[in-house]
Amino acid sequence: MDLSHLLLWMIGANSLVLVLRSIVARRLNGWSVISIGMLIGLACSLYLSPGQTHLYVGIPWVSLIFVPLLLNAATAWLVTHHYYRLGIALANVVAWLHPWDNMWQQPNLIRAVRHLYRGEQEKARAILDSLKSDDSPLSTLARMLSSRVDGDWDGILAWIRASHAIERLNDATLIDVYLQALGETGQHQLMLDEFERLLILQKRVPDGFEMNTMSMRLAAYCGEVDIAEKLLSGPLNRLANDTRQFWIATAYQGAGQIAAAEEILGRLTQSPDKQLARRAEMRRSEPLATFPLEAHTPASDDIFHQMAETVGHESHFAVMSAPPSRRAPVTWLIILSLLIVFFFEIPGGATNEENMVGMGALIAPFSYTPGEYHRYVFAAFLHFGSLHLMMNIFGLMWFGQRLERAWGSLAMLACYLFTAVVAMVLFEPILELFTSFNPDEQAVVLVGASGGVMGLIGALLGHLILGAFVGSSPRVKRDLFGLGLIVILQTFFDVNSPEVSATVHLTGAALGFLFAMVYVPMTLRHARVLRRKAADAEYSDPPIAAVESPTT
Repeated sequence: MDLSHLLLWMIGANSLVLVLRSIVARRLNGWSVISIGMLIGLACSLYLSPGQTHLYVGIPWVSLIFVPLLLNAATAWLVTHHYYRLGIALANVVAWLHPWDNMWQQPNLIRAVRHLYRGEQEKARAILDSLKSDDSPLSTLARMLSSRVDGDWDGILAWIRASHAIERLNDATLIDVYLQALGETGQHQLMLDEFERLLILQKRVPDGFEMNTMSMRLAAYCGEVDIAEKLLSGPLNRLANDTRQFWIATAYQGAGQIAAAEEILGRLTQSPDKQLARRAEMRRSEPLATFPLEAHTPASDDIFHQMAETVGHESHFAVMSAPPSRRAPVTWLIILSLLIVFFFEIPGGATNEENMVGMGALIAPFSYTPGEYHRYVFAAFLHFGSLHLMMNIFGLMWFGQRLERAWGSLAMLACYLFTAVVAMVLFEPILELFTSFNPDEQAVVLVGASGGVMGLIGALLGHLILGAFVGSSPRVKRDLFGLGLIVILQTFFDVNSPEVSATVHLTGAALGFLFAMVYVPMTLRHARVLRRKAADAEYSDPPIAAVESPTT
């Protein structure tokens, strides 16, 4: 497989995804503008100088998109885990490579966050005040952090109303600040009304993580402890533990469970995060208003009921936007097995066909190796070169961990082995049926785990399609759209890459899809049976011994 050919496909796919994401978010930013330029440059270069396209477009793409995005993600992780010095260093590099979208101000924002973590309020306030220069998301975030420092949520509401920002609530950061300010000031009914208007009816926040964050805060302010805990332990588990505990304590206060909130807040006052410790102390001295009974209207109950259903539905079906499972033993076991097999390929040559055949590669037509059925299995663990291996390992890491999280280890392993082996078995019959392949005139050596990896993708696609049918979550539908786009791009890549077996890839994807169509409904029926049994047990008559009064 040619690396330059693969690079061009990566550039086109990545740029297209960034442009589509901007369209979905209805917001043009620096990333999407550069991506449009990359697509235009790619088309022009392919027409004028196709042999040098990977250089003319590859270098700008790596410099202006790939490296900045990678470093920006690393910066966010470092700041979340309080590695501020390294985070500031990376943010400065990103600012040089991508000076748009207020990236040049990001190092100062991280410095302010570091001062808050250390309890240096005055230094943080000075930096944050300097960032409140416009209505950009970064400036809005600076205003929110200032409000946290001073506890001046009335001030942030006054700014939103005075600047007419409430009329252009399209930015997720601004909506988050607005709803949080309403919750902190005890305006529960207005908060519920605005949440329903902006997020449920108008769907102004397309990002799943941001939507879940706002839902969690709404649940916390309204005392819905169960919903807040499910969100914090599920899609929001990437937040720092002390932050999650703070919002659970907030939910307890909203529910009127002051003792439970006090226990958590007391521990948080000793947090190494001085800003969080200060906020916990403020919560103790000035508890939030309990969500009043009169605020429980049919409309609010519908919001909470829908939120609870959505949390459960998305935790099972929104597999692509959720972080990969931290415990994916089967995925890592498969990757380890592929690496071990590749290690044994090296002495004889990992790109030597004779070596591959000797180690168990599949040969089509199958009549060349009659009775050697082990090749259907062995071929799925061999790879033709390190690039081939790395691509499949990346696919396993990205898709395998997500399917293992959704289905469990055994079901994921069964799907992988089934699709990897059966795709090999069906290779020659499908090739003869749909192409001009003549087994008497040509022979094909076939290796690779691609059939199994594509099987995982097909299974995830089936999982998401069923999820979109049994629920109405926009996040699941966005995941389905994103994965569907990946499948389309992968198919175009396969068809236009002679070194790649499009037959095995498409067969594996189809087998994985069929596997999901059988397995997922079985699990859903089993879950319904369990829920029905639990409901019957809850509402059945208690045993006689429990209702009889003792005789005296």
